[in-house]
Amino acid sequence: MRNSIRASLGVLAAGSLLLGGCGFSGAKDLPLPGAVGGEDTYRVSMIFTDATNLVPKETCRANDTIVGSVESVELDEDLRAEVVCVIRDTVTLPANTVATLRETSLLGERFVSLDPPTGEQGLGALSADAVVPESSTRVDPNAEMVLGALSQLLNGGSLGTVQTISQELSTALEGSDFAETTRQLRVLVQHLNGRRGDITASLDAIDSLASRLADQRTVLAAALDSVPDGLAVLDRQRPQLTRTLKTLARLSRVAVPLIERSKANTVADLEHLKPVLRQLSTVGDELALSLERFASFPFPNTFLATAKGDYAGMYGSLTLDLDSLAPLLAPSGARAAAPPAEVPGDAPPPSLLDGLLGNLLGQTVLPGLSSLLPLGGAGR
Repeated sequence: MRNSIRASLGVLAAGSLLLGGCGFSGAKDLPLPGAVGGEDTYRVSMIFTDATNLVPKETCRANDTIVGSVESVELDEDLRAEVVCVIRDTVTLPANTVATLRETSLLGERFVSLDPPTGEQGLGALSADAVVPESSTRVDPNAEMVLGALSQLLNGGSLGTVQTISQELSTALEGSDFAETTRQLRVLVQHLNGRRGDITASLDAIDSLASRLADQRTVLAAALDSVPDGLAVLDRQRPQLTRTLKTLARLSRVAVPLIERSKANTVADLEHLKPVLRQLSTVGDELALSLERFASFPFPNTFLATAKGDYAGMYGSLTLDLDSLAPLLAPSGARAAAPPAEVPGDAPPPSLLDGLLGNLLGQTVLPGLSSLLPLGGAGR
């Protein structure tokens, strides 16, 4: 009995010495099945912003296949997580490898995924002791992150505000105003659909107008450039324009009362013109014929057909009788006071045309001609 106790104590002492000499620091120093290590490996370092819950001996995988193990997780000088993975020599990783921290399941272990960028092909080869920079690493959300964010949303979020918004929106949609607005909107859409052709034609016209304006860009630019000169001219002529407007204002103050006072007379004159215009419309054909004859006076209408060319010749004779012209050229008063003496002979009395010419010449043009001609004299 004593020998067995002594043997047990010796084994415990030897085990303690053995453990103390090997520097045992915990369960992580124990070899795990499937872990990669040894001489036929090479190391690759990766920089992560967060490596929570990642411990040594976790697996490193490429295309969901274990190709290595996590050797260490430490902080660098910038307080970033530096993860060192041991990779088998038989595995060649591309130079553009992206390192991602993932989990095997919702509550599973974490591992390092080493794959090319999504949608790209692997380029080159990742050499031993290479470092994957922070720009090529990322951390997928894990269950703790999701639950923590959900806890913040439920405890300190705005779900109460969302409920208030939902209630107010429901109240607004249940009212009659919303239903009426929806009905009017439906009518408007139907009306626009019925005028679809007109709307398309209007848009085409606008497009055509825009094209023409684009073609006339130079002309429009020249017109706009000339606007300042025109404004300068108007500015210089502003006093004249002001005086003109003031004059027009005074004219309107005089003309408007005049027009109002003469309105009744003007209307009456127009009413009196009605019979005249009615008679003119009745004799319209005869008036046109008279004007046509007047155009060819003193020749008849048939003369135009006989005249060849731009002019025509005419032969005539003119007989002047001074005995007959003297009384006609004298003023009317003189003729009434001293009637012409009877002259023997067969001279005919003056005609109506001669008297008319005498009145015109004696009264207006040659009133003193009769004094130069002896009354009762004869001459031809």
